[in-house]
Amino acid sequence: MTTVQLQLELWQQLEQAQAQPQATDWHQLCLAFDEAIDKTPVGLRLATAADVIEQMAELLAARAIAWAEDWYRLPGDGPVLDDDLFTEFVRQSLSLDLSDLVGVPELYVRSVSEKSHEEAESVVEYREKAEVLAELETFVYQSAEDEIEALEYDEDIAAWAEAVRVAKAAGA
Repeated sequence: MTTVQLQLELWQQLEQAQAQPQATDWHQLCLAFDEAIDKTPVGLRLATAADVIEQMAELLAARAIAWAEDWYRLPGDGPVLDDDLFTEFVRQSLSLDLSDLVGVPELYVRSVSEKSHEEAESVVEYREKAEVLAELETFVYQSAEDEIEALEYDEDIAAWAEAVRVAKAAGA
């Protein structure tokens, strides 16, 4: 029977809150809501919670409408609020220590190879820029000549001449 009593207590508090939405003790109402839901049988919890949340939302809407009407009725620029009202929500300054996030990078010093160039098994060799450019020019020129020579022999000029002569004879 305590479940019914708690639910009645919750419903009575909701009725009182609807009569006076501005004077509602929301903390007490939420505690009564939690107790009622805990004591309600599992099969009815969702339906009961939905009804209570709907009524609480309507209470909040009625409260907001009442505050808006009071706001519009005020003369001048609006309501005068205490300076201490929002001190918990306003931050005047902020200091942030990022020293833990920033560190000095480690210096990486490249060591000179101790092997001489003759002892190394590398295919890399040091050469002058002009020498390399001359070799590249020779290579490019030679490969271009080879490609041109290959094109010369791909064409069968005699076959083309015969095809043109046959076409002329057939059209004449």
